[in-house]
Amino acid sequence: MAYRKFLTSVPDVYAYDDADNLVFIGKTLSNNSIEATLGSTPVRGGKGNQLQYTYFHTGELKFTIEDTQWNLGMLAATVGSDIDSGNYYAQEGVTVSATGSGVVSGCPLAFESGKPLFGWATDQATGATYKVTISTSGSFTLPTNAPKSQAYCVRYFAKNNTAGNQFTIPANSVPKIVKLVLDYQLNSSDITSNKIGSVQVIVPRGQLSGAFTINTAGDGVATTPIEATALAYTPSTPEEIAACGGQPIYARVVEHIVNTTWADNVVDMVIAGGDISLPVGATTYVSAFAVTNQNYSFKLAAPSQVTFTSSASAVASITTAGKIVALTSGSTTITATSIGITPSYTATIKVTVR
Repeated sequence: MAYRKFLTSVPDVYAYDDADNLVFIGKTLSNNSIEATLGSTPVRGGKGNQLQYTYFHTGELKFTIEDTQWNLGMLAATVGSDIDSGNYYAQEGVTVSATGSGVVSGCPLAFESGKPLFGWATDQATGATYKVTISTSGSFTLPTNAPKSQAYCVRYFAKNNTAGNQFTIPANSVPKIVKLVLDYQLNSSDITSNKIGSVQVIVPRGQLSGAFTINTAGDGVATTPIEATALAYTPSTPEEIAACGGQPIYARVVEHIVNTTWADNVVDMVIAGGDISLPVGATTYVSAFAVTNQNYSFKLAAPSQVTFTSSASAVASITTAGKIVALTSGSTTITATSIGITPSYTATIKVTVR
């Protein structure tokens, strides 16, 4: 069935490093945009400077992602940093004794190596603040002119035990390159359940911008914005090469419709790449695709959805996964036959073994 489709709301965003470790997740985006641009140069000549050709070049694909919630992972990645335990300024209430002594519960640190450990004690009653020296054990003594036997709010630089996470903004920032996956919701007015599937934009190589802005206001909530630019990625796996022709890509846009079957809208079959010539002993992979009547799009056939046969298996054999093995000189016809479609569809290519 052909649905009327509408891409709605904002996506969930997932970023992975080159080892496929999760770098950050954006689940509460407030807005997102994808901008594809392409430069062009007109080639003109003849009387009237006629347009002879247009050369297209300098293609770019840019992303803007803004998360409503505070997202430390997104900010760290955009400046090329990792998240680790962070020391921070702690603040706690302490009741000092009649002699003016008190003890903080945290682990005081000097902000810089070789500097004394300082803190600032604020009188809860008057708001007066006194600078105090704190020992490594956390004890301190108020100046003689400070009121005693009462509560103070003490602020000091503390070692992180469990609560602090940090990332560093290097003076020479090198933004991370990540794999970005943007997962959108796809809806339709043609079915009761409304949601019919999803659209994923998969960016194998995304260079983060290295820049971000944190805006805060008395009546607002800070968001986490980042930008990224897709880098050219050359497919490497047999499946990627079959799907993309081995040409560099910026992204793949995948539409996934739920409750569909392999047979939906199929009108033909093809084998990617066409005829093949191989030396004896060589191997290669082929992939079969079903052609649909949805703008003549293609569905990659899984092993359970297609049967491969060789008309001369002594010349070249083929497995259920589409692996061709060149055995001896000659030629054979490889046929892909659809499974689960009535009537079935076939596609053929010629394999020459030299």
